[in-house]
Amino acid sequence: QLGQADPMAEHRLIPSARLVSRLNLQPWYPPDAPLQPDLYQPQQVTIPLRQHIGAPSVPVVKEGDGVTTGQLIAELPAGALGAPVHASITGIVTQVSSQAITIRKGSGSA
Repeated sequence: QLGQADPMAEHRLIPSARLVSRLNLQPWYPPDAPLQPDLYQPQQVTIPLRQHIGAPSVPVVKEGDGVTTGQLIAELPAGALGAPVHASITGIVTQVSSQAITIRKGSGSA
């Protein structure tokens, strides 16, 4: 028996393939869609220091620094509401401004 959390749960029990067939959507949902196992690897990223409505983070890296994926690149000012910012790729910091940090893909060591 389905719980009370979702009143539409019983209407969502149809398999996706059958729903596509019933709605005649096969031309837009081919069964043999190609799988692309390789993830896109950007050569450069620009990461904004203001991630949302909170205060912008303050850079802790400078141009020419090597960074690794997940490394802290900007932290919050004391007492501010916001989010710390981490590197999304391993590489070299090529530009630091009050709005963003740019990282070029590379070895992560300066």
